[in-house]
Amino acid sequence: MRAVYKAKHDALMAALRPLEGQFDIGGEYAGLHVLLTSREGLTEEELIERGKALGVRVYGLSTYFIRPGRREQAGTVLLGYANLSVEDIKTGVRLLKEAWKSDKIIEKAAEEGNAFEPQI
Repeated sequence: MRAVYKAKHDALMAALRPLEGQFDIGGEYAGLHVLLTSREGLTEEELIERGKALGVRVYGLSTYFIRPGRREQAGTVLLGYANLSVEDIKTGVRLLKEAWKSDKIIEKAAEEGNAFEPQI
């Protein structure tokens, strides 16, 4: 089982490499998820909504805060990968790259009903 999760971890980290200039990547050796913090000022809500527009679910870190009101900090999202195949991880990150590179939320994909819905 360890080898399975290591393969998924390695696939996720390799897929995220092109985003290193745009995001700080953290927690990569602390479990079955990774934290991405925007270096470009995107808010948590923007990151979540842009991913959702292309059918990829990411989770905001602020939902895990004990004290509300810390949402002012840079947008940080949580990517989980335990229940995804290596192919789903690669596809999901490719879609997130597309969603997060744009200055506007991509609405066309959401309107067309993107069939691919990995939960990262």
